Amino acid sequence: MKSQCIKAPKKFGEDIRQACLKKKTLNTDLEIDKDSDYIYIPIKSKLKDKALEKEFQIKYSDYDFAVLEKVPESYKDVINVPKEVMELLPTSFDIVGNIAVIKIKPDIEKYKDKIGIAIMKANKNVATVAMDKGVIGDFRVRDLEIIAGRNITETRHTEYGVEIQIDLAKVYFSPRLAQERYRIAGLVKDGEVIIDMFAGAGPFSLMIAKHAKPQKIYSIDLNPDAIEFLNKNIGGDHINVIEPVFGDAKYVTTTLEPADRLIMNLPFNAFDFLEEAINAAKESAMIHYFEIVEDDQIDARVKEITDKGKDMGISLLISEVRKIKSYSPTQTHIGLDIHVSK
Repeated sequence: MKSQCIKAPKKFGEDIRQACLKKKTLNTDLEIDKDSDYIYIPIKSKLKDKALEKEFQIKYSDYDFAVLEKVPESYKDVINVPKEVMELLPTSFDIVGNIAVIKIKPDIEKYKDKIGIAIMKANKNVATVAMDKGVIGDFRVRDLEIIAGRNITETRHTEYGVEIQIDLAKVYFSPRLAQERYRIAGLVKDGEVIIDMFAGAGPFSLMIAKHAKPQKIYSIDLNPDAIEFLNKNIGGDHINVIEPVFGDAKYVTTTLEPADRLIMNLPFNAFDFLEEAINAAKESAMIHYFEIVEDDQIDARVKEITDKGKDMGISLLISEVRKIKSYSPTQTHIGLDIHVSK
């Protein structure tokens, strides 16, 4: 069936698809196609999107697409559970590569197999469904139970043109920070020195190396599996920019050159490392701080951070408090941009 389409390099395919979905311009009745070099994405509108053109090198043309078999809009459309259980089903889940990760309340866990199968029926790109039972161990990795599909936890995830190889059972990763990673990459000035204090498999470091021109990114992690995957992810173009550093950020930061920008993505313990981040910052620098905080303690945490600066004789100005996502009914994952002036 003939339709207006976006033609773009294959590496940008998923990012463009997600953008079109968000803007409601993707023609979901037709099947996306590709050849050796390009991907062809059917769209509803003939209006050109200047932002997409600039970012992803896209072109517009007509293309003959195959008509898609209709798939359910939600896994809830195909699951067979009692009515009272339907009301308790999770409303959202994460997809990392070809793995869906979902949290299920204990009182409906006995339906986990049906939930997993329904998610796979409604999401044809999902090969595995894993139930997230919380974080465990010193490295705070997910405790995952496979409830449908292949028995795998390793996958390759793509966001904003960046490919990340990850094992979700060995290294913590959240796809919900993708927009934050891209936003921060857009703030980086040419020649900056950056310290990614809790780098994991490198999503922040890789995004910055892809979309900015820093002089050096020191990517620290205490988890040897994280460093292993970070090294796998670096690859040719980024190998001279990103320097993996195995060790505890509390001590390693003192051995590195001062940074223009620091990234602190340690959901439950970032505050414990704030003094080290401040000491590692240049006279004028930026700290991107992420933490999971009780909703009624957000203002108190912001005050604690500014008070920490006062105690050290340093000005810390927080320009914005962003509520990135809900973590639990009473907790929120927040992001702060902290301007350091020494």
